[in-house]
Amino acid sequence: MPAPFQGTPIGKASLSSADARVPYLDNPRHSRQIQRLKLDLLGRFNRQHLDDFGEDGRLEARINSFELAFRMQGEIPGIQDLSQESSATHKLYGLDEKITEDFGRQCLLARRFLERGSDLSRSLKRHHGPVGPALPNPLSGHTKNAKEVDRPIGGFLSDLKARGFLEDTLVWWGGEFGRTPCVQGSNGRDHNPDGFTMWLAGGGAKPGLRYGSTDEFGY
Repeated sequence: MPAPFQGTPIGKASLSSADARVPYLDNPRHSRQIQRLKLDLLGRFNRQHLDDFGEDGRLEARINSFELAFRMQGEIPGIQDLSQESSATHKLYGLDEKITEDFGRQCLLARRFLERGSDLSRSLKRHHGPVGPALPNPLSGHTKNAKEVDRPIGGFLSDLKARGFLEDTLVWWGGEFGRTPCVQGSNGRDHNPDGFTMWLAGGGAKPGLRYGSTDEFGY
């Protein structure tokens, strides 16, 4: 995607969603008023460069990123403060159970970012370990994965619908590879790039429409 649409990661895979934070939200050397003055001056220099040398998508993205960073410094702490949400909302997203808490927190944060004007928010189920989360025992692995995400996803969709956001918010869910219909070895089934599932909800997507399917062998 073009530079202006690049995302901002919050935390990293080794951190739980409760510990994930956007770094450098505070500037110990300057007040926000001084930062605003410096940013305005820098913006004038950058826009003068654009006037002199023509359009430059990378520079325009940099200008936008500076402005976005300044706004985020003031907004992010409040968005990530989930104590502002009711206990019923916490329960809806699964924050009351250990197995659903991490992904549920991500989904709730996604809703809070969206309602404050974010164009795109991505939630990613964390995984730790040397092998895929469904290996080496596919049954227990997939069961655990489903338990971690099913309730938060349902809560997220219900919340968006109740708030009137689902009509113009497209939710796109996907896992990784599907699995082959046969077993390759002790670690279970191999990747199947021709048979994995994604679904869309809201945003004008037609309910009940299935596009593409596997054959009787799973290919």
